[in-house]
Amino acid sequence: MQRFWMRDHVYACIAGDIVLMDTKKDKYLRVDRSKNHLLARLIHGWPDPGYGGISPEATSDELDAVAALLLSKGLITSEFSNGKRATMPSIEYPMEEVALDMTGWRVGVSWHHVARVVVYLISSHMLIRNQRVDRAIALLRDTAADRSTDACDRRTLWPLVFVYRQIRLWLFSSNRKCLLDSLIMTRFLRAYGVNVSLVFGVSVRPFAAHCWVQQGTTVINGDCEFVRRFTPILVA
Repeated sequence: MQRFWMRDHVYACIAGDIVLMDTKKDKYLRVDRSKNHLLARLIHGWPDPGYGGISPEATSDELDAVAALLLSKGLITSEFSNGKRATMPSIEYPMEEVALDMTGWRVGVSWHHVARVVVYLISSHMLIRNQRVDRAIALLRDTAADRSTDACDRRTLWPLVFVYRQIRLWLFSSNRKCLLDSLIMTRFLRAYGVNVSLVFGVSVRPFAAHCWVQQGTTVINGDCEFVRRFTPILVA
């Protein structure tokens, strides 16, 4: 039986059903959970569903049909040079959100704060408009080495979030623009040495996708209860 690798730009999670995210085409594919044992046989690194130690039988026709579907959509490859092992994302369970009570704090918005947000807004908007989520993810990973603050230090994080939100009020609305907002905020905070993650999550039945910024167990730009509805599929 031939086995395959997931393409470099593809990510997966099990959120009841199986969801595969193609960041190159900015598309999602939902596969019924009953096919999980087939993916475990086809894709390197795919977690074995277990089934109490006994996996369902998989016929060659079933395996061929699933492989043909995934190959036709460019989600898997037979060449390791163009692929990777399947891995499920890992991030801490969200427990709190940033509540900006800045009483007694002196926080000012400077020209370099505004300049950074404007630059990130223009470049992020172009990436999203051209449906190049893969390039946005690559950009974030290129800047990951510059991150330095691992803990959620409120004295560092909260003033920067406050500044970003003030600038956002002048430039754009984050309503129904979770990707744009999260991408800009992640780049802005990392520019000042704050270690945050951009999280993509999905839910099924009905299908929905969302993204947010998180550090540790703290959701930076969203409602904690809301983001818990989504299973992380990509953490950048």
